[in-house]
Amino acid sequence: DASLDNVFVGGATLTAWIKPSSDGENDLGRIFDKSDATNGDEGWHFIVRSESGGVCDLRFTHGWSTTKGRWDTDNREVNINEWNHVAITYDNSSVSNNASIFVNGISVAVDEDATPSGTVVDDSSRNLFIGNNTGGDRSFAGAISTASMHKTILDAQTISQMAKSRFI
Repeated sequence: DASLDNVFVGGATLTAWIKPSSDGENDLGRIFDKSDATNGDEGWHFIVRSESGGVCDLRFTHGWSTTKGRWDTDNREVNINEWNHVAITYDNSSVSNNASIFVNGISVAVDEDATPSGTVVDDSSRNLFIGNNTGGDRSFAGAISTASMHKTILDAQTISQMAKSRFI
């Protein structure tokens, strides 16, 4: 649906309850993906990655014409085989804007691994996937529930309330 196109223009929030059993196929399990097959240059994705000791990292990547932006959690925050509420907020109206990542209602430290440059990439030619990507080679291992997209940046209090409202 066209309402899913370019959702981060002016700011948006993605949320989901996830119960990963690992960091997914090729160590890059997709929670949300609206990009080309694997690298996110032509859109964006939100993933689990780098499993170690029963916990995973989160990464958000957003395509820009020159250099895609990439933000990783500083620490492994997502527990394997447990339900975790995850959220990302981002406004792609400026290369100086950073993504914010929340785990279980708490804002976590994020490292800007790659600073975006150029102009924002139009994702309207890409399909939205939950749990994989268009290439079918980045499947999420585990369960995803109550995935949502909001065409606004939700505040920390609202995200915290969502995390406290367990769906189980």
